[in-house]
Amino acid sequence: MTNTSEYMNMKEAMAYLGVKSCRAFYALRAAGLPQITVGKSKRYSKRSIDHFMKEHESSKVTA
Repeated sequence: MTNTSEYMNMKEAMAYLGVKSCRAFYALRAAGLPQITVGKSKRYSKRSIDHFMKEHESSKVTA
């Protein structure tokens, strides 16, 4: 990823997460992915994304 900023727009956040569809990204937001909103602008923090993913990490293996 060429963006070195801590804060990303939706497209950059999707690339950071490896998510290819908007629907999947919206599901992450619905699950609590933190979003910063200023006016109509929405940004996503790399630290917040990493923390969110770590909180939702599962060590259980289902068959």
